[in-house]
Amino acid sequence: MALLLHVPVIHQGYLQLFKRRENEKTLYIIGEELIKEFPLLEHEIRRVSPPQVKKMIDCLKIFETVEVVTKKTLTKLEGQRLISADEDELKTLIEKYLPDSDVTYDHAFLRWDARNVRNQEVVNPDLVISHDKFKSLVMARAKRQASKSADWFRQVGAVLVKDRKILASSFNKRQPTPHAGYTEGDPRNFLALGEDTHLRNVLHAEQAVIAEAAKNGIKAQDADLYVTTFPCPDCAAVIAEAGIRRCFFSEGYFQLDGEKILKRAGVKIIKVGNEK
Repeated sequence: MALLLHVPVIHQGYLQLFKRRENEKTLYIIGEELIKEFPLLEHEIRRVSPPQVKKMIDCLKIFETVEVVTKKTLTKLEGQRLISADEDELKTLIEKYLPDSDVTYDHAFLRWDARNVRNQEVVNPDLVISHDKFKSLVMARAKRQASKSADWFRQVGAVLVKDRKILASSFNKRQPTPHAGYTEGDPRNFLALGEDTHLRNVLHAEQAVIAEAAKNGIKAQDADLYVTTFPCPDCAAVIAEAGIRRCFFSEGYFQLDGEKILKRAGVKIIKVGNEK
């Protein structure tokens, strides 16, 4: 078997994949001609040219042969047993040029692609709390806040707490008015759940509660945030920048680097509810 990959850069993920597959003798790298079939790959700012990547990998002395493939040379691999990365672009190339090849897809995360940007991943909380009366009461308040939302797509409530004192509470709010959804419809109806989350006319609950606190001269730094649904990447960044120390949530998944943003900023992630 041989490896067939798009290698825009060399990083730890690729090195680990090479190590796991070091028994394979040959690595085929997608060349410029094939990369041009995918404009988003071609114009990626961090990308190193395939010949340069080949030189770098040759220096590692892992594979006996490292070859940059073109459209013509790629078709010569037809019928071979190959290992490739589980990425949309590679699957498209393989379906187009190597439809009869036996391909095993490695699920290592190497880079963002068109599919995994939209993936919803299970949150790995630092702690799960199921029997804390105060925290359960605050989360219940956040859920009551959520019920006030006029957002049909998703109702989310948030409460900011410090030293067991409620500082502010809010919910996701329709913009420019709460009635926009009734008069103009919901643009989210035309997008799948979790897709293009930046396309919205709603102020998220996390942003609303932090803004509410700021308006009233209350510092969010070192406070706790209770939110009914785990924050999106945008809200995770706002929470981290606000200096919030703990984020309590009841349900939901994370996308992109939402969980990583919080943990890197030292925000402790705590699930309120029974562990499943």
